[in-house]
Amino acid sequence: MNTIAIGQGSIQRTWTPDIIVRILQTPPEAILIGIPNTVRGVLYTMSSPDFRPQYVKPLEFCAIGSGQGSTAQIRAYADWIIFGVPGNDLVESSGLRDAMSQFVASNGIDDVGGHFPCVKIDRRGIGCLGSSQKFPQSEISLYYNPEKMRWIQENRSAGKAVVLRYPWEIDPVKMKDEIRFNDWRDAVEDFNPARTRKKISRSDTRD
Repeated sequence: MNTIAIGQGSIQRTWTPDIIVRILQTPPEAILIGIPNTVRGVLYTMSSPDFRPQYVKPLEFCAIGSGQGSTAQIRAYADWIIFGVPGNDLVESSGLRDAMSQFVASNGIDDVGGHFPCVKIDRRGIGCLGSSQKFPQSEISLYYNPEKMRWIQENRSAGKAVVLRYPWEIDPVKMKDEIRFNDWRDAVEDFNPARTRKKISRSDTRD
């Protein structure tokens, strides 16, 4: 929020989100500031070997496991993720997905393509946030089927669908076919060539 307030956000805008203006107008002596219509929970992470809970401050974020390196990319997109009305699932999930997609593409991480499932936890419970995007040549969607208890990726224009597996169902030894779903990424790059995957070379990472 500070970067937005001083005009150093990741996107240039001629306005400041109302939620930030209201927070900046609070008395300087205020320590705890409530943000209406947002989650009132707490976030902790744990890691081996001692698995001690690590507290994450409000309006901060974290990553676990192999996603640790993505925090820099998420921070670069942070003001896009929170720039609107708190609780806007579409904006928040789109910003987070795009940050993760750019992290994977920039760092040359081997993946199976597709879009990233998002799960939101709030006072209403657990929500599976899907997405659907229309491009000039195709319509790509990701949604959760509660009856099958599965995430499904579709290229509706091509009549192509891929059902996602859970990690514990994947056995690299038994898998003979390599199934990828690059339709979403291909559509993004075709629509906007500036978003073409750019991998970081070893010489770049030394800096």
